[in-house]
Amino acid sequence: MMSKEMPYFVFTQSFCVPLYLKKDGCYQKTRSGELAELMTGPGYIIVSNQIADIFRQTEATGASFTSVEIFDPKTNAYETGFEKMDVDSQFNERNISDLELIGKQFYALNNENLFVSPSLKEELEGLTSTLEFSKGLSMFG
Repeated sequence: MMSKEMPYFVFTQSFCVPLYLKKDGCYQKTRSGELAELMTGPGYIIVSNQIADIFRQTEATGASFTSVEIFDPKTNAYETGFEKMDVDSQFNERNISDLELIGKQFYALNNENLFVSPSLKEELEGLTSTLEFSKGLSMFG
């Protein structure tokens, strides 16, 4: 029996500084630290401009990008160079096996964890070494 294809969780080894959305539409750091190339949390997936450009280069479907600023209260400065990803195809732990994994697509688990189809994962591995991948929910307890 063949095992069912699963989407791949996308992550980086960099520590992700938690952010929250301010009323003015900017995100704010909740503690000190460097911003990562990929940052996720409740209700957001934010990537650096460089990663967003790589994602666009693949011509994958299922995501749109909007420039965002991130406020650092320690320096009282706004950091630019990041984009929020809005992912069309949302899923949860119960319906992961129902996803259509045809072509190059983005998915989001509970609107905060980025996943990609197997064919998109293969292409991204050839374009960047910043991102790492884990099959299915193997990284989620």
